[in-house]
Amino acid sequence: MVAVQNSFPKDANSVAITYGGLITTDAQTLVGSGATVAVPLFTVTGAIEVTALYGVITTTLQNCTATYWRTNDGSTQNDITASSGTSLTNAIKGGIIAKKTTKGTALTLIAGTSAQVDESTANLPFFQPFVIQANAAATSNIEFVYTTSDTPTTGAITFYIRWAPIATINNGVMGGNVTAL
Repeated sequence: MVAVQNSFPKDANSVAITYGGLITTDAQTLVGSGATVAVPLFTVTGAIEVTALYGVITTTLQNCTATYWRTNDGSTQNDITASSGTSLTNAIKGGIIAKKTTKGTALTLIAGTSAQVDESTANLPFFQPFVIQANAAATSNIEFVYTTSDTPTTGAITFYIRWAPIATINNGVMGGNVTAL
């Protein structure tokens, strides 16, 4: 039986907020130098629906280009956002990165340099839900990938995934799970 190691966030009255699923977080300090770096964020087991994938910049980023999300099971990588990436160099504390639309689209940076409104187009939700089916025979991770030059990357991001298990196994026990790394 799979044990779900996450909980619902709570409002000011300690009541669980259940809209959209469970939330798992992972805080990362980026320190790559002279390479393309893949940072494992979350391990996925079974099948899950992702209703939001985003990050909040907690320390201003430097030398952080071509950023995107992908899955990786050790032998196959599948892009979640466009691998051509988005530059996050000089993205300031409080900025937000998000997967808004289809996997062929780069992640979105909402800079935080001024008051800003960002919305989806074509009457779609801001976060476009998608499904991840993990490889049953290997560890399947969601990774944040970025490129840096010989000058090391600096900065930090807290990543969030809002998700729900969608597969059932063993007499109705939910079979999907996400664990922060």
